[in-house]
Amino acid sequence: MGIDWVLIEFLAITAENIAILFFLNSRFKSKSPSQRLWWIFLVISIVSATICKFAGLPFIEISGTIIFFLYLFVAKHGRLLHKIFGVVLTQAILLATSLFGASLMVTLSGVSFAEIALTQNNARLLAIILVTLIQIIAFYALSKKHLPFRNLSKWPTVVLSSAVAIDFICLFLLLAFVLTTELNPSQMFFPTIVSAGLLLITIAIFVLFELFIRDEERSLRQLTQIQRLELEGRFYQEIDAMYADMRVWRHNYKNNLTALRALVAHCETEKALNFIDNVANEPAKNKSTLQTGNLVLDAVVSSKLWLAQSLQIEVAVQAVYPENNPIADTDLCAIAGNLLDNAIEACGRMTESDGKKFIEFILLLKGKNLTLSIRNSFNGEINEKNGKYVSLKQGRFHGIGLSHVESTVAKYHGHIEKEHQNGIFEIRIMLPLSSSSLI
Repeated sequence: MGIDWVLIEFLAITAENIAILFFLNSRFKSKSPSQRLWWIFLVISIVSATICKFAGLPFIEISGTIIFFLYLFVAKHGRLLHKIFGVVLTQAILLATSLFGASLMVTLSGVSFAEIALTQNNARLLAIILVTLIQIIAFYALSKKHLPFRNLSKWPTVVLSSAVAIDFICLFLLLAFVLTTELNPSQMFFPTIVSAGLLLITIAIFVLFELFIRDEERSLRQLTQIQRLELEGRFYQEIDAMYADMRVWRHNYKNNLTALRALVAHCETEKALNFIDNVANEPAKNKSTLQTGNLVLDAVVSSKLWLAQSLQIEVAVQAVYPENNPIADTDLCAIAGNLLDNAIEACGRMTESDGKKFIEFILLLKGKNLTLSIRNSFNGEINEKNGKYVSLKQGRFHGIGLSHVESTVAKYHGHIEKEHQNGIFEIRIMLPLSSSSLI
């Protein structure tokens, strides 16, 4: 075996193992934030596969299966059955892509399966590159199947797709050239070098795209953190405002009692009754719309509902909040605050012809679960893509509020249901309160 074939086989083995471990890494949660084990098992898998390949050992796939399972067993969380299924799935994908690529090359080149499998010729060379390209694409696409956000810029995806398409076009052009041109022995290295270049370019493209995605994820996390800090800042401002209102009310209360006592002491009964009527009819600014006993939650939700009422939106509240539960005040306020903001925004887009504006806020204890339900009217306009509601606001990172709600609910292993019909949007959230369910 010449050095050119050693290079191609080694590149193909390396790319295949990187793609497999990258896929497995994306499907299971790591036990440690360090990626040291990933690199260790990558080197082990490449070395093992290379030795088996060049030594002509028949158990190359078995050794890979064992190494991948050991990687999941040592480095990843998850049930044993799930890990076994993940390894079996990777082997099934390898087999399917190998058969597909070999069949396609047999069809295009006119050689037999046996010749591609056993003979070091151009057909086998191109079959190796074709199969490896397909495997890289398949494993990478599967690893990004459940991408947690959908706000990626379109141009990097277009560039990636175009580059991969160009790679395949170049590969088929190379195949046509090899099949229609008789190459002398000194020219045989040409297809090998071009094939290796195509493979390296493909790997580089996917690496650059992955770096771009990770940069987007960092930006999204930073923006979400900024939004969370701003939200918490508003929480504390609203609590301070409530305390200030309470101090003003207490001060006025004492003054009113003093004035009322003076009127009664001087037998000014008529004036005392009028004074009581005037005080009773004053708007209670400091009165909390929500009264659960949780000062933070009451202040945040009340401020949202006051805003809704000031915008001529009818408000209905029903709330019971259990004490000593494992849900952090800031998390619950973030959920309720974001959802009420969305409800107020939806009502604000309504016109008189759309009907009555209303918001219903319900917070109740059902069994061992805390349930939060918010119903609101809207104008019938909704943006839904792939079963997910998308913000109607313009801008790249709009809609982060709902994403933050979903991530917070997931943190407590909760559940979200959303539905809309007949001009009413409803979102229901269930949060388990048992500490065992939060482990």
